[in-house]
Amino acid sequence: MLQRTLLIFVSLLITACASSENQKPDSGPVAVNNLTTPPLSQAFPLDPKPDAMRVQYPVLLDDHTILNSNAVLRFVYNKPIGGPQGHGPLRNSGESVGDQDASPHGRHRRGGWSNQGESGAPDQTTPATGISRDGAYGSLEVNNMVWIDKFLYVEALDNAVENSTTIIYSLPPDPKPLAATINLPGDMLLGEVNSHVQVLGLSETSPAYLAGVRPGDVIKSIGNASSLSVTTLNDFVGIYAIAKQQAESAGQASAPIDFWNPKELKKITAEINFPPST
Repeated sequence: MLQRTLLIFVSLLITACASSENQKPDSGPVAVNNLTTPPLSQAFPLDPKPDAMRVQYPVLLDDHTILNSNAVLRFVYNKPIGGPQGHGPLRNSGESVGDQDASPHGRHRRGGWSNQGESGAPDQTTPATGISRDGAYGSLEVNNMVWIDKFLYVEALDNAVENSTTIIYSLPPDPKPLAATINLPGDMLLGEVNSHVQVLGLSETSPAYLAGVRPGDVIKSIGNASSLSVTTLNDFVGIYAIAKQQAESAGQASAPIDFWNPKELKKITAEINFPPST
């Protein structure tokens, strides 16, 4: 009887220890990159240069903001998922602030890429200049904040969340920092490659993906403007705006969009959903 009792006790003790080892401590909110396939960090055409980070070719950050290859990337800011308010490089108003933890080439875990940072994100395409909410840090810190290391951008984009991840960049020769928040039209990251608007990545839940569109496919037309050729991102932005306006006038929230698969030489038609006008 005693031996049986000891066996049961040992069995319960082993089970309890195994359960304890499998339990992970709560590390707070974690950002999961579900924006695109392949992941945004792989799809985004980063182009490291000796003195700056650029993009290999123009890329569309939202339905009107084109990041051209002459732009200089400065850093990436992910709006916090949660947590108390505190210091970070940007404010909700779109003004930039300094960061006591920031250094020009360091890992800005509080003020740069981390979703556990502690301040809001800027409005789209907003000049990133201003002062901190308590006046302790000014625009000088942000103006001088530039990431050179590609790893920092990859790590930030791995933690990207749509409408919460902001690219800070400048357009030489003007050194003034600008801010654009990622809000992918049709849940697609689009680039201008070899005179085509190419899908670099897209969400697996997007209408385009469900219709069979994959990275590498190119956009040919949007909506009823099939006679208007889409060969540049500027073309896409203009025709997208027309198609959205036409859809809204007809009481619709989407429009057809035609793609071309260059590998299989076939046309794919899907729907592109338009966000409500504000």
